[in-house]
Amino acid sequence: MLETLTDQLNQGRALSAGQAASAVGQLVQPDVPAAAKADFLSALARKGETTEEIAAFARELRARGGGNAAGLRNPCPRDSRCLRHGRRTG
Repeated sequence: MLETLTDQLNQGRALSAGQAASAVGQLVQPDVPAAAKADFLSALARKGETTEEIAAFARELRARGGGNAAGLRNPCPRDSRCLRHGRRTG
């Protein structure tokens, strides 16, 4: 699947939102070879990411991460590492 999307990107064609979501699914799978992931991401960078692709990737990562792309929780405002409001309190 990722190879097909890589070929599409190498042809200079943008990904649909559904294709971007599928790509995220492949990128987070540990059994997908790192070389295939690198080829896909390199092809995306060479083509140049569209705002629609970036938004689709962000939506899918947020859906998978439970609030943010990394899936990390930062309780706010009591946490001394609060970045949501642009300050460090501790």
